[in-house]
Amino acid sequence: MESIFQEDIASRILELLELEGSKMVNQISDSLQLSEVKCRNCLEKLVSEGKVFQYPAKRSGHIYYAIKRDGITADEYSHLRTIFVKEEIDVRDACLCLEHKAQKIDDNVTEIYVNLISIMSIFVAIFSLIVVNANIVFELTQQNMKEVFCGIILINMFVVICIVVLLLAVRFIIVNSLIKRKTK
Repeated sequence: MESIFQEDIASRILELLELEGSKMVNQISDSLQLSEVKCRNCLEKLVSEGKVFQYPAKRSGHIYYAIKRDGITADEYSHLRTIFVKEEIDVRDACLCLEHKAQKIDDNVTEIYVNLISIMSIFVAIFSLIVVNANIVFELTQQNMKEVFCGIILINMFVVICIVVLLLAVRFIIVNSLIKRKTK
């Protein structure tokens, strides 16, 4: 019973590799909806029987499996087929690595954009405080110093409240939307 089940898995793996070309163990297990352990065991048996060969990709070291075509055509064609499959594996692996790197770059660009918006908000807040205090100092005289000093405190409290609201708005409206877009 067990060998019949393994033969069924082996034939399904061979059929998949025939239709879709070289694949890694996790891709085979996902396509066939089997555990990686069962697929790996069956692939090891197919490799030992000479029906399938395994090839490590140059860049990532992932192990790919492909159908071995010995005995079907001339030796040169078989050799060329093996070389072609190996190169195909390297190209697929390079594409996979590039996709991961492109995703990292996209994430980094989003983080830079978020940080830039936050820094700009802080500069707006600082310059607002400077402008408000500079305007008040021009009105400062000996006669109304007490009134102007109280005005400075009130206006600075109001400006600080506005700055806090501005920073919170930037955080919740702009930065959160960028972070949500990044996680999608």
